[in-house]
Amino acid sequence: MDSAFALYHSLGLDAIKSGYVTDTITGGHSHWSQRMVQHYRHVIEKAAQYHIMLDVHEPIHDTGERRTYPNMNEPRRRARAGIQRLGRRRR
Repeated sequence: MDSAFALYHSLGLDAIKSGYVTDTITGGHSHWSQRMVQHYRHVIEKAAQYHIMLDVHEPIHDTGERRTYPNMNEPRRRARAGIQRLGRRRR
């Protein structure tokens, strides 16, 4: 993971989109299991070390990560505010 974030940083990328398109990961662990929560926190911490913002597609439930790591952006919360729909309005 360090090498990936180091590469992104060296290329000047300051944000990446991440996410998992399943409710169950290898080993039968739930997307919202303790193992995945620990994984997400590890990814958030590594991204912060390299000054990279995460735009997470399917984030874990809100448990304070956004407060501790402001580099974590969650589109689901933007969608709740209706921001994503603004560009879809018909004129």
